[in-house]
Parts: sequence; structure tokens; C-alpha cells
Amino acid sequence: YILQNMVDPNAVIPNEYRTSTIEMKDDRLITGVVKSQDNNALTVATANDTLVLPRKDIASVTQGELSMMPEGLLDTLQDQEVRDLIYYLRQPAQASLPAQ
Repeated sequence: YILQNMVDPNAVIPNEYRTSTIEMKDDRLITGVVKSQDNNALTVATANDTLVLPRKDIASVTQGELSMMPEGLLDTLQDQEVRDLIYYLRQPAQASLPAQ
């Protein structure tokens, strides 16, 4: 699953990872993943921030077909580096930082 999504991030995108483009009434466009929504607001995670957008300020919301994960992540890695990365990502605990 991890490798498949790194090789082709747009092949299978669960709804909770689909990007949406939100057009605001002031003509701004915001692209991100809708994390939560209710009658009053949408909470959107963008590449740099998490925004709470009041519904009264939103003109439209369009769900996209592209993942936020960029394509070509593995293109610069050697085969062994890809295997090492997958091994690391599958570990249940985070690795400790080296002592300074």
C-alpha cells in the first residue's frame, strides 16, 4: 500500500486525502484537504496551514482527482534506498534523533 501510493499517488485516493478547491466569494482559491465540516464552516488542511473557512464566505467547493502527494518521489532514489525507506515507514515507533 505504501509503495503503491508513493509510485502512483493518484491511483487510489481515499476521500479523506482528496484535495478540494474552495472558491471564496472574494475570488480567492484555496486548495487543500477538507478535514471537517459542519453547517457553519469547513476546516481545510493546505500544504502550509490549517484554515477554518466560514461557509458564508464560500462560493463553491470542488473535489479534485489528485493527491496532495507529489508524483515522482522515488525517481531519485536507488532500489536499496527505496527498500530502506519502506522499511522505515512501516516501523511502529518513531526513530530517536541522534545525540548532539
